[in-house]
Amino acid sequence: MPFTSMAESSQILRISRIEVQNGDKVEYAQLTIGASQHKVHKRQDSNILSAEFSPPLESSLEKSFHLSTTKWKFGALKWSGDRITIDPREVLSNSEDHRKPIPRFPTPAESWSEFRIVQGKVTVILEILPPSQPDTTTGAQPELPAPSIPGLLIPTTDELLRQCARFRILIIGKTGVGKTSLINSTFGIDEARPEHEKRGKANIEIPLYSKLNEHFVLHDSNGFEPGENTNLADVKRFIERRKTHSDVNEQLHAVWLSFQVPVERLGHRLMEAGMEDFLRDKGEILGDIPTIFVFTKYDMLTEDIERRWVLEKKDYTEEQLDSEADKYLKQRCIKRIQELTGQNDIPYIAVSSKSRYKDRLKQLTELTHEKVSEYFVPKNIRMLPKHGNGVSAVATVTAIAQRVAPKLNIQELINVGKRRYWKAVFSGADFSGHTIKDCLHVMHTDIVKVWNFYDPSGLLLSEDFRDFMLKLVGTLDENNRQKTLPRSNTFGSMSEGGVLLVALVPIVLPFITGSAVIKWARETYNRVPEVQRKFIAYITDLTHVLDILFTLTAIRSKKDLTIRVIKAAIVMYQTSQRRRDVHNKIKGLTIAFFGGCDVIDETELFVKSRYIDDVDLKQSVEGIPPAELEGEEDWNPSQSG
Repeated sequence: MPFTSMAESSQILRISRIEVQNGDKVEYAQLTIGASQHKVHKRQDSNILSAEFSPPLESSLEKSFHLSTTKWKFGALKWSGDRITIDPREVLSNSEDHRKPIPRFPTPAESWSEFRIVQGKVTVILEILPPSQPDTTTGAQPELPAPSIPGLLIPTTDELLRQCARFRILIIGKTGVGKTSLINSTFGIDEARPEHEKRGKANIEIPLYSKLNEHFVLHDSNGFEPGENTNLADVKRFIERRKTHSDVNEQLHAVWLSFQVPVERLGHRLMEAGMEDFLRDKGEILGDIPTIFVFTKYDMLTEDIERRWVLEKKDYTEEQLDSEADKYLKQRCIKRIQELTGQNDIPYIAVSSKSRYKDRLKQLTELTHEKVSEYFVPKNIRMLPKHGNGVSAVATVTAIAQRVAPKLNIQELINVGKRRYWKAVFSGADFSGHTIKDCLHVMHTDIVKVWNFYDPSGLLLSEDFRDFMLKLVGTLDENNRQKTLPRSNTFGSMSEGGVLLVALVPIVLPFITGSAVIKWARETYNRVPEVQRKFIAYITDLTHVLDILFTLTAIRSKKDLTIRVIKAAIVMYQTSQRRRDVHNKIKGLTIAFFGGCDVIDETELFVKSRYIDDVDLKQSVEGIPPAELEGEEDWNPSQSG
């Protein structure tokens, strides 16, 4: 799916209420905005469906949202297929203004508007508050505000992404160095193509977006090749404008300077004269913007070294090969860059699109995140040399945008959790008066959003998936001795080379979903050890399932999530020794432990202990052929139809 180039609008549509009238046999409706789903129920003794939203739901103007309905058909509730698509721009331009307060808001709005859309026998009415401008700051992010309405559980990620919605990166390098492959692999997208334009010469001024990754925006510039006298000046002007922009969303968050590794034997040159001029003024042009020197086609260098060593009949290891290649880079590349820039500290990494070197993309991503985290820090600790308690919106969205280093997603979900709701589990007052399910709901949303899967159907935020996770946590109370699932439970005994495979049949989960929510989740939150154990289990289990899903998604050629691949991740974790070990450790936590000050640190250790620590589980996950993960199915295939 191509990139799209669009005008960046700062307006946000704010929906405070929805009403569905004259719904012929409509029993239920669902409003979907992005990955968020909101139920619209019938009023008592009425054919009108409605829902109120406080605070209001928010939608950018660039993406349409939709309303789906459920009707009685053939004596049972079935999704009717009726779907009303709503364009936010049309809502703003065709709304009827009203000048009266809205009583249910603590601070009544001075004005609001109403938008109506009719499809068949169904009329949808939206209550719209005045458009807002998202908060903007300079490079330093403020502390997150407390929820505007006392007691309201707002995802921390909503606040962070309101401060900075996308990771904005500039990549500079001449044509042919492998920029497209580098970007596509790192951010999990397809080829960069501006909307309504043919692929051609890069234009640094055109921001490039992808529908596959809504938290990423790219600016691309060709290198400073002979005959392009204006390009260097254009790049300088662009960087200066972005560097001094008052809105952190519009600033450059990182710059990758890309060079093909110059193989001396092949007569390669490191850089053109224009790039040398740029690097002489690097300090003035880029200032402290996080900048990484990226050397592409690393495989050409290592293959050249191997060719020489083979001719010399030399025995060598992979570590020796990398060491020799790094020595070459320092002598032929880094030394020259140091001379041009006058700087000794040159952050660099050599990468390749070959699978043999896939870990180098992780290293590049982790290095970029490290530099971004050092530069973009919360305002109140900006002057300190190091910090560990602040959460930078830019650092968070940097981790969210990438799709090669799951360790970064895990670290950021920990940072986000420790910001507010992990504290609420053990010491805060945020969860007072809420059900356990409501509390887990907001924490679930934060964790899923940090992973940033391409999930256009919102499967990971659906009630079905949330219910499965509740039931998975419910196994904490079971005897976690070794169990073998019967063959009918999908994984059976099918194997190849010792690796457990998913059969080409619908995946049957060890538990079913439905309206019968686990009893403990319906209860009001109470800060007692047995409840807190379940919170630790939920956070850990969900992180493990999404970590497995991250690997399964990379295995598949298709990028969108399906129910089948999600269920595969659930089953593989639920039936693993890893899950049993995690639950046993959580059950073994003493009552005295929950009264201590180390409980959040211990929770962090549970979350950081990844599924790959279980050799058998790692082998099972990484050994599944892509074809085994394809196909569409329901959450409960045995109950469908």
